Amino acid sequence: SAKAGEAGELNAERQKQYTGWIMDKMATPAGGAAAAVGFFLARHQEGTESPFDMARKQERVEVVDISARNSIKTSLIVQPGDTLNWTFGIKSMDVMFHVKLRKMMDVGGSEEEDLVASVKLTSSSLAEGTWTCTSANEAGQVVLCWDNSYSLLRSKTIAYRTWVVKSGAVPVLQTPPAANTEGGEQEVAVNAVEAVAVTRREETARAAEQEAAAAKAASDKAAVDKAAADTAAADKEVETKAKSVAEASKK
Repeated sequence: SAKAGEAGELNAERQKQYTGWIMDKMATPAGGAAAAVGFFLARHQEGTESPFDMARKQERVEVVDISARNSIKTSLIVQPGDTLNWTFGIKSMDVMFHVKLRKMMDVGGSEEEDLVASVKLTSSSLAEGTWTCTSANEAGQVVLCWDNSYSLLRSKTIAYRTWVVKSGAVPVLQTPPAANTEGGEQEVAVNAVEAVAVTRREETARAAEQEAAAAKAASDKAAVDKAAADTAAADKEVETKAKSVAEASKK
């Protein structure tokens, strides 16, 4: 697999795919983790291959239908040095799209940050995006969402792929999407970040229990030692009194 390019830019292999296309860079938040986002819309001349067909021809692409009043999500875990990538085309009409970074908090729960704010995209462009996790503070779960919940009657079809290039350049693909569920959402991939957080909380709880058990054992031992010392002192006092009585009787 090809390595990622500079943060916020497509690598050379992906740029080569769009020779002769017009590439527009979308505005994304300038601060925080989103500063390393590169989000592009590729447009071709009319009468040539459609953006959807171009997307559908790429390797490992999933073609899914998003029913009316529904959305689909896919999530991937990123660590420092990893680069998240996405590409997709819409067969017809439009969908809303956004990307959020979800980070677990030390006190439990999570906080979210927009990498790509919600935007309506049409079938006239093929979307290409990339984001590099540059620090441990940005590590977490990235959630990408294609939203058709505003459409009351029309379903939408997209061809998409999401993947992570690890710092060692080994790609990790997304889990295929679940089936449409009327009135709900499709949630793709297990929330591994939350699973890790639960494991950490369980480990912390076990450590606290072990510490409490050790403290109780130490307290019990101290009580036993004190009782033994008190008994020994009492026995010595009895012995001393007995000797005094014996010596007094001799006189």
